[in-house]
Amino acid sequence: MRTEHVGGIGATIRNFMALHTLGVLGQTAAALTYVVITIIYSRSDSVAVAGKIAVSVGMSAAVFAVSHWALQANIMVKPETKAFCTEYFVLRFGFLCIACVSCLVALQWLDIAWSIALAVALMRCADGVIDLVFGFDVVVFGVSAAWKKYAFAHVAKLLAIGIVGAITHFYAADYLGASLATSAFVCVVGAIYLSRGYVRPKTITQVSISRIRTLLNSARWLALASICSALIVSLPRILAAEMYSGTELGVIGVALTVVGTFGLIFYTSWTRFARMLSATRTRASTVRSLAIEIFAWALVLAVLALGVLPEATAYIFKIDSAEQIVEIRSTILAGVIFFSGMAFVNLYKVTTARWMEAVTYLIAALCITVLSYCPGPLRNMPSLLVLGGILMFGISIPALKMALLRVPDNLQRDCQS
Repeated sequence: MRTEHVGGIGATIRNFMALHTLGVLGQTAAALTYVVITIIYSRSDSVAVAGKIAVSVGMSAAVFAVSHWALQANIMVKPETKAFCTEYFVLRFGFLCIACVSCLVALQWLDIAWSIALAVALMRCADGVIDLVFGFDVVVFGVSAAWKKYAFAHVAKLLAIGIVGAITHFYAADYLGASLATSAFVCVVGAIYLSRGYVRPKTITQVSISRIRTLLNSARWLALASICSALIVSLPRILAAEMYSGTELGVIGVALTVVGTFGLIFYTSWTRFARMLSATRTRASTVRSLAIEIFAWALVLAVLALGVLPEATAYIFKIDSAEQIVEIRSTILAGVIFFSGMAFVNLYKVTTARWMEAVTYLIAALCITVLSYCPGPLRNMPSLLVLGGILMFGISIPALKMALLRVPDNLQRDCQS
C-alpha cells in the first residue's frame, strides 16, 4: 500500500511538472516572439526604437483582446457550447480582421513603420487562432494534449520569426520589416491549418445570426473581464510612452517586455486549475492549491528579479549603465507583485459576482492612470506596478472567500440567457 501511495504521489508530481512545463513553454514562446523582435531592433537600431516597439506590442495586445471576446474561456468554462464550433471560428476570424486593421491605424500614432506594424498585427492574428484552437482542444482532447499542441504551435512561430529576423538582420537589414511581416503571414496560415479539424467549408454556410447572437451573449461577462484584463496588462506600456522618452523609455519598455512573461506563467497556473474549480467536493482544496502555487511562483520570480535576471536583460539589450540596470531590477520586481496580485482576480469567474473581475481591473487601471499624471514620488513605473498589484489582490480577497464557500452551477443558465 505504501508503494502504491508513493507511486501515486510521484505520478501526480510528474503530471504537474509535465503540464506546467508545456504550459510555460507555450506561453513563454508566445511572449518571446515579441521579445525577439524587440531585441533585433535594439541591436540593429537603438534602445529607443526597441522601446517604441515594446509599447506597440502592448497596444496591439489591448486591441486584439477586444476581438477575442473571451471565446477561449467560454468554451472551457461552458463545454456544452462546443456545438457552436463553426460560429466560434467565424466570429474569431471576423473579429481578427477588424482588429488587424484597427491595430495598423493605432500603431501609426507611435510612428512605427508599416512593415513592422503589419508584422505585429499578423502575429497577433496567429495568436488569436491558436488561442481558440487551444480552448477546443482542452474540451475535446484534455489539458495535456491541448498544451502539447499549443506549445508546438508557439515554438514553431517563435522559430520562424526568430530565424528569419536574425538572418535578415545580418544579411539584409533594409528588408527586416518586410521579412518579418512575410514570416508572420506564414504563421497565420499555419495557425488556420491547425483549426481544420473544427471548422470545414461545408459548415460555414450553416452559420446563422441567431446562433452567433446566442454565443456572443453567452460569453458577455467573460468577454468584459477579458477586455479589462488586457487593458490593465497593456496599460503600463501605454503609460510608459507618456511618462518616459528616448533611452529611458527604451529601458522601461525592455523591462516591461520581460515582465510580460510573468503574467503568462501565472495564467498557466490558472488554466491548469480552472476546470477543477467546478467540482464542488474538491473545490476548497483546489483553491488552496492554486493560492499556494501563485505565492510559490511569486517567490521564485522575485528571487530571479533580485538575482541575475536584470543583468541578463541588460546584456541582451546592450544596456551597460548601472543606474539603468537598477531601474530594470526595480521594474521587474514590481512586475512580480503586479501579476501575482492579478492572478487572484480570476477567482471571481467561479463566484456569483463574476462582474467583479472586470470592476477590479477597471479600478486598478483608473488608479494607476491617475497617478501617472500626478507629479510626485509615485510617478514612476515600479510604484504604479506595485500599487496595481496590491489593489487587485486586496479586492480579490472576497473572491477567495466566496470560491472557498460556494461555486454556483451557472453554466446552463448562462447558455439560455
